[in-house]
Amino acid sequence: MSSVNLNSPSEITFLPVRLRCSSHKRSSSPSAMQQAENKGTSPASYCSHQRRASSRDSERSHALPFWMGSEMPWTDSTEAQWETERRCEDLYLEHDVSTDPLESSIALKRKALKKFMLRGFDSLPSSYLTLDSSHPWLCFWILNGLRVLGEDIPVETAQKTISIIRACQTSTGGFGGGPAQAPHLAGTYAACMALCCVGTEEALSVIDRVGLKSFLFQMRQPSGAFTMCEDGEEDTRAVYCAVAVATLLDIPLSPLFDLAPDWLSDCQTYEGGFGAIPGAEAHGGYTYCSFTALYLLNKPTQCRLNDLCRWLSFRQMRYEGGFQVGIARTTDR
Repeated sequence: MSSVNLNSPSEITFLPVRLRCSSHKRSSSPSAMQQAENKGTSPASYCSHQRRASSRDSERSHALPFWMGSEMPWTDSTEAQWETERRCEDLYLEHDVSTDPLESSIALKRKALKKFMLRGFDSLPSSYLTLDSSHPWLCFWILNGLRVLGEDIPVETAQKTISIIRACQTSTGGFGGGPAQAPHLAGTYAACMALCCVGTEEALSVIDRVGLKSFLFQMRQPSGAFTMCEDGEEDTRAVYCAVAVATLLDIPLSPLFDLAPDWLSDCQTYEGGFGAIPGAEAHGGYTYCSFTALYLLNKPTQCRLNDLCRWLSFRQMRYEGGFQVGIARTTDR
């Protein structure tokens, strides 16, 4: 179906980072001036900023994506993207990022980052109340970050993880986002990943493999899709979480996922990316979930690979090198 060789990553190349912006024509309307004043920016400073932006228009105009034409429409999205590029430009100039980012002075502050992550197990500010249903995720993010840094997980941190995850487990075998919360596929995925990051016999014994298999079957839908929780939404995230957990725990993929590849294929849009459900807009996060699930199910070619690779490559922005989650979106994490 496709000529893309999945075993040759060199066939898929992304654009290099360039110290050149996309063309954005700043608005000089009174409303824009008023917005600047409301933000505490003086009119003189604002006008000076406008002149600097205007002076770069000729240099930046040729860097437009082909589908934008000769002038970038000024919308909330382009305003946000322009601000992202402006901030990146300051960093690039500060660290002398010109042609080869690897030769710049930018460095990862490993010790500070490790200290920041471990602090999450001790106390969190009140602003984290919105993540009360994400206890397993907080554990997984911290532990996985430590593993990426090549750091050992402290014994105390491992014990805290086991205690937190055990409190999130339900009678179904699945895990909720917090103690006494309903089982959810996202929480289950994060909980299993966190326990596997710890990797001790005590941590792995927390998982009720038989009960978890039953929970996955309860989330399966006749169409091949999965719901995130009982009577919850069905989308490609749910399929990915279910497939990843089943693969991790060596739960047989058949007959649990027999219909999933066809449903996932229906979620691919005409552009090449994948949406949350069939007919939805292509999105980077859902594309990751969809294609990774297909790969884990040994069905990577059950989608239009060439279109997918083209859509992915066009998501990289030319200036700062970051990626947008979809067409006409700003650079995202």
